[in-house]
Amino acid sequence: MDQSTLFKRITNIKNGNNGLIVPIGDITEIWTEDELKNIVQVFLTDTEIKFAQKHLLRTISLLVYVKAPGVGKIIHDWIKSEECWDQKLHKAERDNLNISLSEGELNQFFDALKCFTAPVLTEGEDMTLEGAQKMPLIGSEEVLGTGMNGVVTGHKIPRGHLKDKNGPNPLEISVAKKTFRNLTDDQQKQEINILKRLRGLLLNTNIQICSCISMITENSEVHSLSLRATSSLEDKLQELQTGGFNSAYLMDSIKQIKGVVSAVKFLHNSQSNGPNTCYCHMDIKPRNILVFGSGSASTVGEWKLIDFGITTISTKMSRKTNGGAREEGVGPHTTITLGISAKSMVSRYSAPEVKLSLKKKQSGEAGKYMGRGSDIWSLACVFAEVLAANLGQLGDLRGVADLQGDPMNLFYEEGKVAYIFPKPRRHNSFKKWLIELEERGKSDPTLRICHDLIDKMTHIKRIRRLKSEQVLNRMEESSELSESVPANT
Repeated sequence: MDQSTLFKRITNIKNGNNGLIVPIGDITEIWTEDELKNIVQVFLTDTEIKFAQKHLLRTISLLVYVKAPGVGKIIHDWIKSEECWDQKLHKAERDNLNISLSEGELNQFFDALKCFTAPVLTEGEDMTLEGAQKMPLIGSEEVLGTGMNGVVTGHKIPRGHLKDKNGPNPLEISVAKKTFRNLTDDQQKQEINILKRLRGLLLNTNIQICSCISMITENSEVHSLSLRATSSLEDKLQELQTGGFNSAYLMDSIKQIKGVVSAVKFLHNSQSNGPNTCYCHMDIKPRNILVFGSGSASTVGEWKLIDFGITTISTKMSRKTNGGAREEGVGPHTTITLGISAKSMVSRYSAPEVKLSLKKKQSGEAGKYMGRGSDIWSLACVFAEVLAANLGQLGDLRGVADLQGDPMNLFYEEGKVAYIFPKPRRHNSFKKWLIELEERGKSDPTLRICHDLIDKMTHIKRIRRLKSEQVLNRMEESSELSESVPANT
């Protein structure tokens, strides 16, 4: 191709990405060995060709784009002197360019510079943008959600801008970007640190937690990139509810819940900040579980836990208890509780002690009444909704709370006795649904086991609830939850 044709191809690539980025993957396709020899118009050895393809393609493309004169000679001189311009292009300034360009060409060069300097990310590593570098993202900034600590938007990483153990990505990758804008806020700093630590802990595992690909610092902001999901579990619940009963969907849903249980167990047993510490998610709900459909063998996709905005790094403290579900009810034992402060976010999936802890804290008490058992309650509520959606009962389970307009009354309600802190109890709608599930379980062993698990995970007393490892063990030991196909109920 002549230089005019090359200019058109590069311009089309730039315009095809809204004028934002000229991806390195697209540039690489242009600059074949023959094209490099053609533009330089002198003999190049294989070593020189490889050098140019590794260190000069962005800069060559930018020079062609601004129609710089004598491009061939400039490139040849750089190859001979082994000038790695692509690695320093983002720091280019007028006084260090050493290229003969007119004032108009210089202006055009620096106007277009950012489009050619988007960095190549390495999966699992962080990056700070420098000079004229810009985020290696294309596509419109679609808002996917707004959390306590930042806005989440949808984008794509262009070809060649994400490198993993297999090399640069040959295709565009859809990602979600969460932007943290207030880095002086302790809660935002803690979430960033948790995401970084979890990324390391999750490396080479199949734990169903959505890990960040990379953290990118841009001026005073930090962006966390993770793979974009097909939908949230909330969307999947509506789909299951309206789709009619399907035994394969139910069994795959239970398997995915087991995967989420395994993820919670991982959090509850991972050292978050040294010995005797762990993570409590504290905000498990359908919107914080993402569904990934691409490449999944499951009929309902693969479900992964997200959003660690109010996750707590907690210190374990031993204390005496009277046993209960955690210890199979045998005598007094020493167990582990967590000394943590109540968070400000309360959802309809929160355990009773979360709201109680907030009230106690507001009244001047310590407010340390939550822990890993609080996650178990929330997880059980999600489990119940997954079953209800598969059985076409989601509206029944949610109906009372929706009518009352109080999302906290979905799975428990406060007692009517006039205590300073009324004692909570399971909501009547939840109790009724559990009774119906138990009745169905008499003829369906799968539903019977699910009922027993949810029942033991939603004990009003936190210390009596099953631990995450107990839930997982019972699900793994049950052949009904892994092999049998339930009857059409």
